Formats: sequence, structure tokens, C-alpha cells
Amino acid sequence: MMTAYKQTELGLIPSDWEVVKFGEITELKNERVNPLYQSGQFCIELEHLNSSTGLLCGHTFTKPTSSLKSIFKNGDILFGKLRAYLRKYWLANRNGVCSTEIWVLNSKNNLSVNPFLFYIVQSNSFIKTASEAYGTHMPRSDWNVVQGYFVALPPKPEQTAIATALSDTDALLTELEKLLAKKQAIKTATMQQLLTGKTRLSEFAHRADGTPKGSLKTEWGDIPEDWEVKIIKNCCETFSGGTPSTAIQEYYGGNIKWITSSDLNKGYIWNVEKTITEKGLNNSSAKKVSKNTLLLALYGATAGVVGITKIDATINQAVLAIIPKYDNYLFLYYWFILHKNIIVENYTQGGQANLSGDIIRNIFLPMPPEPEQTAIAQILGDMDSEINALQARIEKLREIKQGMMQNLLTGKIRLPF
Repeated sequence: MMTAYKQTELGLIPSDWEVVKFGEITELKNERVNPLYQSGQFCIELEHLNSSTGLLCGHTFTKPTSSLKSIFKNGDILFGKLRAYLRKYWLANRNGVCSTEIWVLNSKNNLSVNPFLFYIVQSNSFIKTASEAYGTHMPRSDWNVVQGYFVALPPKPEQTAIATALSDTDALLTELEKLLAKKQAIKTATMQQLLTGKTRLSEFAHRADGTPKGSLKTEWGDIPEDWEVKIIKNCCETFSGGTPSTAIQEYYGGNIKWITSSDLNKGYIWNVEKTITEKGLNNSSAKKVSKNTLLLALYGATAGVVGITKIDATINQAVLAIIPKYDNYLFLYYWFILHKNIIVENYTQGGQANLSGDIIRNIFLPMPPEPEQTAIAQILGDMDSEINALQARIEKLREIKQGMMQNLLTGKIRLPF
């Protein structure tokens, strides 16, 4: 039998559903505890709420010096009210306490079930309402606004069926996230072994007579006997760019791609938002780079981050182009990824990290012969391809979940119950 619908404030919904306000079916719990008197309790802070999975990514325990905490019970919904657009939420599976920047929510009036409410607070429309916050620097959701959010409410058995279907999708997402973390850990371990020569690929591990190759002692540590310690300035061309005057409008918005340091977070740069004109290029220190050029960020939060441009473009002064004369640029790319933290820690002190072209040019690194560089880069590149494919699958499943939520939470699609 086809579902009958009725017109409501939310549009068409099934005739056996009701429109209610969020505050009519949800209570905001305000029970607090002072850790000065009850320390050692399982505690959740905002950073422990995973913004992509709805799962915990850690926890802590309260200390006598901890600030006032909110009490939650097994089955309660935790929702981060600070910067709600970050989507921090969790359906508690145990008792504990949490930051007062987290709302503790529970169903009320026997009209709803918490697992269903958990998916309500994840919906795009709810997040939009919760983001209508007070405060500009530290925006917090306003309960007076959120409790007026309209919910299309099915009968409780259907609420449970909807929550179960979405929970199954979450379970698949969780397994994929675990697989992704495992693949990333394997890649990191592989980089640590292959890029340092601690493990050799079989085709490069033996001499012509079949005996295993040994190692050499250098002032930079032991390296394989057929590797060479090189300095960047002797084996690579390096240069940085510049920024056209922002006061001259005609320097911007042209057809020349302009890469800034934030673009390097992409790893492989296939497109960028910013562009400059020929006039902007000719009247500034911006420099052209060809596709497949290795780029390194010099300043600020992205200092030490590397990327590979897959487009012909230009760069600004915060980006250093590194072009090897004979070596494999992808091997260098992975070497800089592995050693990023070491470089930043060793060559910057206090405050915001700032590198320079001279610092990078004077870095020494052990390099295998070019055929081994290529083989190592190929292995790591294949791992990256697997990781990227898995990330794309996860993102697609998240989109599917949002579509499911949109259809299930509005009654456009009904489930048997």
C-alpha cells in the first residue's frame, strides 16, 4: 500500500508522522560535577569527538585541577556546542563526564528514542540551526534557538528502524576508517624503512657476486654502501616566487594559476583557486613552475609541507620549488614527507615555524642510485593510490549516508518496522 502524506511546516511528511519542536522531545541535561571532589572519572573533551565518524578518538580522566564537568549516562547524546559546524557528536556507550562546551541530550516525554535523535543532530539542517550561534570568536550554539528546530517525528518503532539502518552504515564507515588508518600506518612504516636504507628492495640488496651489500659509517649515520650523501644545493635547482601587489586589481583574476603554501596540503595539486594575470607575473617576483615540480612550504602552519604540482603554474615567496638535476623528484617528495617534523624542529625555534631557501638548500640526505629511487617512489606511489581510492570510497559513503538521512528523516523513504 502506498504511503499517504500530509502538508506541514516541513513540507510533505507521512500522514502518521508528527511535526514537533526539538525541545519538545529532547531535554538538555545540566547535571554538573566538580572534579575537585570527584577526580579520576572517565572524561570527554571536545577534541575527543571525531568530526567524521561520530565515534570517540580518545578520552582522559578528571584531575582535582580540572574545571567543572557535565555528567552523562550510557545512551545520552553528546553534542559539541562550540563551533557546531565542526560536527562533533557521540552516542555515549558508558557513563562519564564531559566538557561544559558539550551538550548532554536525552529524549523526553516518551516521544522519541535516543538513537533516532542522534541522527537528527547529525543532519545538515540541524547543524545549520545549531550554527546560528552567539559569539564571534568562539561561537556557541544557542539552546533557545535549537529547541525550536522542527523535527518530522515518526512512530517510535519506525524511529528505531531508521536509527538501525543508519547505524549499519556507520558501522561500515567505521570499518573503512580502520582500514584506512592501517594502510596509512603501513605506508609510514614502509617509508621509514625504504627511505633510510634500513630495508632494501631485493633487486638492490646484493652485490654482483650475490653477497649482501653492507653499510658505510658517515657523520650522518650508517647508510647502505652504494648510497651517497648529497646536499640539496648541489643536486637540485631551487627558487621561490613572489606576490603581485594586492593594491592593483588588474594583477589578479587572469588565466595563470598561482600556487600558495596552503595549496601544498593537497599533496598532488591538480587545481588552485587563485590566479594572476600576465601583468601580475611581469610586475612581481612570482615565478613559473612546470607540472611535476616538487614544492615546499617555507612559512607558518604549513612550513615543511611538500606537494607536487600537476599543472603549470606560478608560486609565491612562501613556496620553494625544488628541481633535482638527476634524481627522482618523487623520491625527494616522500623523503621530505618523512622528515618534515625533524626539519621543522631542528631549523626553527619558538613561535611560528619559518624556514628559508638557504636552510633547505643546505640539507644533507642519503640518496640511493636513481633506479632504486624510482623503485621506492613507485611502491610508495602505489600505496598512495590505494589510500586515495579508499578515502574517495569513504567520502562517497558519507555522501550516501547524508542522502539516506535526508530521505529517512523526512519520510520520503519508508522502512518496514
